[in-house]
Amino acid sequence: MLKTGHALVIDDKQNDGMIICSVLIENFTPCYFFQYDERKVLEHQEQQKPKLTGIRLIFQDLALTSQGEPSKTDYDAAALTIETIISEQNGPWLLVTWSTWAGAENNLGTQKAEEVFNHLRENLPPGLRPFAFVVLDTKPMYSKSGLHGELQAVSEISPELITHLSDHIKEKTAQHPATTALIEWETEVFRAISETVSEITSFIQPGNNFDSDLGSILRELSLAEIGKNISPENLSRGLKEVLSSILRDKIKSTACGIENFGDINEDQTQRLINWKAKTNRIIHLETSALSQDLPPGSIVELSHNPELAPGNFQSKEDLEKFIRPNFFQFDNTDNRATKNRVSTECSIIALDLTPPCDHAQNKSPWNKYIIGLLVPEANINYCRAPDRINGGRTNKLLGDYLLCLPEMMNQEGGKYFLVLNSKLIFSIDKTKANNVLKEHYKGRLREQILSDITSWLIRQSTRPGIVELR
Repeated sequence: MLKTGHALVIDDKQNDGMIICSVLIENFTPCYFFQYDERKVLEHQEQQKPKLTGIRLIFQDLALTSQGEPSKTDYDAAALTIETIISEQNGPWLLVTWSTWAGAENNLGTQKAEEVFNHLRENLPPGLRPFAFVVLDTKPMYSKSGLHGELQAVSEISPELITHLSDHIKEKTAQHPATTALIEWETEVFRAISETVSEITSFIQPGNNFDSDLGSILRELSLAEIGKNISPENLSRGLKEVLSSILRDKIKSTACGIENFGDINEDQTQRLINWKAKTNRIIHLETSALSQDLPPGSIVELSHNPELAPGNFQSKEDLEKFIRPNFFQFDNTDNRATKNRVSTECSIIALDLTPPCDHAQNKSPWNKYIIGLLVPEANINYCRAPDRINGGRTNKLLGDYLLCLPEMMNQEGGKYFLVLNSKLIFSIDKTKANNVLKEHYKGRLREQILSDITSWLIRQSTRPGIVELR
């Protein structure tokens, strides 16, 4: 059985759902059971209850509303139920159909299971769609009478049949090594979290003072990270940094099953072209909404607000004219329309390079920014040096003062590069940055890529001068 965070069982009958739940519980797989009723689904929506996350298996009864053969009405009910109780950011899950209408014992075969799978894929949000489906062929074995009759209660079923169902589920859910590897990593993260919590609390004696003693330890951990700057927001941020660093060290490699995959073939290469760019965005750029002050690595857009950039820029056109010689080199054949188009299609940004510790501890009243461009894939060659021998452009940037980050791609499409210029650096009062630049926030670079940029910038600013005769 998949090493899963949680499983969800959806059925309109108590006995039918509890048979699956009993098997999951026996195998120490955390599970939820939702007994389908249209009124319950509507109540859940009206009450805006917190949605589930980390669901990796859904055991879905096909006939939620129909007394006879399942139809689109049942599939709509399944989609509505899933979207109501599970978060859109849940991630991949395996659909396991559990119905007398989906097994190998009837002439419908897996037709109904495939129908509901396709329906869910078409009607659920991207982060909530099943990645595959399997069919349990055993439900009629537990019927009181007839192929589609009511099922027995768990207490009435022999242990041998329960064991048979458990083995059948394990066999059906162990067919996807790559997805299993990702889910095993998720399990490893939970294990590391548990170990971290256990270590931090192991030296505190249980009793009436446990929570207050724990609070004191957590406060000291936070102070060790942020120094004496003890505003509530910074305490929380400091504690997050300390606990996260412990956690990262505890998470071991979990790539079991990846060895089953060989080198990618030509078809896979074509499919991976865009996926790699999207994955680079996930690895390097965080685009979630901003909740507090601007964090380290913040990216703010200046294109539509030239007055925010240092210098006397009265319009967007003034700013674009300033940017051109600092990022682009045009050919003699490029006319003014081409130059204007390239400049307009690129977004001018400022990247916060203030060290994370300065952010956490309020060491400096100024934040340091570097100017950069978000350059669409079609325009990146203008940032590269001309090939004087063969014509065209080389893969080398115009100068060492430029840095180009890996190609990225947002979910809505459109590949782009982030190009930075070490000659274009400015500082701004921290309070003013949070008051003025915060509304132009577009995301933040993650810790590792930000560290690489900082190292590159240090090399640019501290390199020894070289004197030579030419």
